Amino acid sequence: MVGDVRIFVVHAHPVEESYNAAVRDRTVEALKEAGHEVGLSRLGDGSEHGPDNLDGYQMLVFIAPIWWGGVPAQLLAWVQRVLGPSIDGTEAAGQPSPLSTIQHLAAVVTHGSSRLINQLEGEPARQLLKRSVLPLCADGASFDWVSLYKLDRLSRLDLESFIESAAAEVVAITNG
Repeated sequence: MVGDVRIFVVHAHPVEESYNAAVRDRTVEALKEAGHEVGLSRLGDGSEHGPDNLDGYQMLVFIAPIWWGGVPAQLLAWVQRVLGPSIDGTEAAGQPSPLSTIQHLAAVVTHGSSRLINQLEGEPARQLLKRSVLPLCADGASFDWVSLYKLDRLSRLDLESFIESAAAEVVAITNG
């Protein structure tokens, strides 16, 4: 995916001043600095900001915390509303998937628990995206999981470092 890429970012967190919002802001900024077109849907306090039309986007990025192993309710509601008919087969026959142009699916997530705990839980949030969302993307689409573990136990420097490294990793994905 070299060159200008159309990227749609879905951010889910109920608090606009959250750490996840800082991750979102830096990631969107880095993508724009790299010359990409970025659409944004903010799912938070019950109101939604931004379009849900994914036509022509080549990359879809979810940015959210992982709570109790799962994605926030706002993100799950977005997946059900926007992608549900394609996932459960109720969309009219012959209709293309709303993600048919998505060549890359990425998630930038934060966890309060360790990587080991998440693995023991079966990583339900990761599996949701891999099993339900990735199959709706273009044939051969790739999937990346960029995650920060033990969020509550990290230093300010570690948290700031993740913001920069996550943004850089998402930009690197667009370079193929």
